[in-house]
Amino acid sequence: MKVKWKIESDFPLGTQGKIYDVLGQRTIGKTKRVTWYKITNDMGETCWFPEGYFEKCSKVVNLVIDHYDGGYQAGKYFRELGHKKALCIADNFICMDKKRIEGFRTAFEPGDTLRWQIPKTEKERMRFYEGKYPELLKSGVTAVFAVSDFYALEFMRFLQGKGRRIPEDIQMIGFDDNMASRESNPALTTIHQDAALRAKTAIECLEAMRDGLDYKAGIVLPVRLVKRESTRLL
Repeated sequence: MKVKWKIESDFPLGTQGKIYDVLGQRTIGKTKRVTWYKITNDMGETCWFPEGYFEKCSKVVNLVIDHYDGGYQAGKYFRELGHKKALCIADNFICMDKKRIEGFRTAFEPGDTLRWQIPKTEKERMRFYEGKYPELLKSGVTAVFAVSDFYALEFMRFLQGKGRRIPEDIQMIGFDDNMASRESNPALTTIHQDAALRAKTAIECLEAMRDGLDYKAGIVLPVRLVKRESTRLL
């Protein structure tokens, strides 16, 4: 009998949530924001798996989205809107965030791209933003690309608290297309990743591994730009 799986839910953990290596239940560190997917089959069996980044290795399917292209689409759109100077914000410059920023920089050329490596805790980030705010005002930056909706919305609220208008004074693009990005004021332009497709592909890989069938060791899923009210033509 073929076992059917369905997506039960997905949710983001808050800051400093623990990640576990599902192969060995080994804590591999703290993170700013991790999405966990819960899938359940018709026999009541449940599997949780985290969104993450792994180097290629045997017997593990590296199922990722096209991080570089997501950043590229954001940079290209800002350039089309007429921006000349942009800021990228991330809490690191490795793995998926590195790819997103590299894609952005390539597409935004010949525009100038600045990069801030922000702290991992909210209290430290608020101090960081306060300290960097005078520099931002002098920089001529008119566009901000954040490597996640979480950081984009947090920074947008900080700027609004300083009296900066979005998108009139500065424009924002995030990454993920989570529910908060659609409900923010203004609604956030972002890079959409299809969580349902990702879960469906993961299930197909799990079933292929279980049944001894061939499966791809590396799968890259597409992303797309979603245009909302946090961006506009200059």
